[in-house]
Amino acid sequence: MNKLRETPPLTQPDQGGDNNTQTLNRILRSKTFSGSNASRQILKFIVEKSLAGFADEIKEYTIATQALGRPENFDPREDNIVRVQVQRLRKKLEDYYREEGMNDPQRISIPLGHYHAEFHSPGHESETPARPETAASVRRLSGAARWSVWGIAAALVCALVLAAGIGISNRQKSELILFWNPILESEKPVLIYYPIFTAYLLSQSYWKRALPTLQPRDLEQPGSTAETPLLGEDQVLTGKDLAAVPDGFTTPGDLSATVNVVTLLDSKHRSYVLRSDANLAYKDLQGTPTVLIGAYSNYWTMNLTRNLHFFFDRGGRIRERGGQGRFWSNPNGLDCAATEDYAIVSRLLDSKTGGPVVVIAGTRTCGTEGAGKFITDPLQLKRQLGNIPRDALGHKNLELVLHISLVNCNPTSVDVVSAQYW
Repeated sequence: MNKLRETPPLTQPDQGGDNNTQTLNRILRSKTFSGSNASRQILKFIVEKSLAGFADEIKEYTIATQALGRPENFDPREDNIVRVQVQRLRKKLEDYYREEGMNDPQRISIPLGHYHAEFHSPGHESETPARPETAASVRRLSGAARWSVWGIAAALVCALVLAAGIGISNRQKSELILFWNPILESEKPVLIYYPIFTAYLLSQSYWKRALPTLQPRDLEQPGSTAETPLLGEDQVLTGKDLAAVPDGFTTPGDLSATVNVVTLLDSKHRSYVLRSDANLAYKDLQGTPTVLIGAYSNYWTMNLTRNLHFFFDRGGRIRERGGQGRFWSNPNGLDCAATEDYAIVSRLLDSKTGGPVVVIAGTRTCGTEGAGKFITDPLQLKRQLGNIPRDALGHKNLELVLHISLVNCNPTSVDVVSAQYW
């Protein structure tokens, strides 16, 4: 086991422990961190272990088991909860120092690619700031050196122009393009995976028993529909009375969402592959841009979203992890007369598959249909996602909870009731 040794007391005067403790406590008590238990626990754990001299021993496994309470059989290859939560923690630290902690004399950061804490004063990255060269100093340089200086200056100007151009380009892009760009820009064909349900029909042997014997002359007459005979109280169906439909079936909502995604990809001249087999292997997802349709009937939807901020629980509801602990559910269950449903739309840039993943899934097939129409409609996205920062919409993981109004299971309107990005 990769358990860490017992941690000495947090305060260590010879290492600036008092200041470090005060810095940590200010952050833990801040409004920025007040709504996130997981971020507070991970930050406290990482800081304490770093100060105790165990920085090199802080791994995904130790954070999961000792800070987040995961069982000892936790496997970071199967569960990306630590990576997700540490990314959120870095974002919260940025938010904290942008507002509440902007005047803090000391700062804490967690370097990318590592899980230890670093302590520094504001602006420490510029410990030896470069002194601007004056025209006179440039004249004193040799010819080769002057060309080098001017070359660096030109490169910096080009970089600034490019950055400004990218910013302008992002502002000009529609919400639809910003959301779908990670999928559209990938070189590989997009994998669209929608679920297939097993279906059964009454077998020929059942119909032969249940219906009157047809006379030869009846076989020459036009066919007619036949109602399924009702079973008596003492009658039961057996395996011989049922025959599996060879290819199963797809619900109308899942099919509608799939068609909407296909139409979008066609309009952007992107190639795609449709998959519906029940045993889609993990290796087929690795490094592949993927769109997952449906929730409970789609194994990979449930697997890749189970540790996110919003997730589908076992009660047929969408639940919020942490935060306000909210949940959303359809009060009518599977009733086709339901007037509303809820759905999740997620875009994961750093999923464990190694490729971008978009999830379109309702608690019922009606919700999936509404979510599919919403996330491929540029007008709805412009109206509903305009308040999300464009950087987050284009370059961060994103989760949306949607409320969908229904008439006879047909979506009539969609509203975003909550959003999370990191």
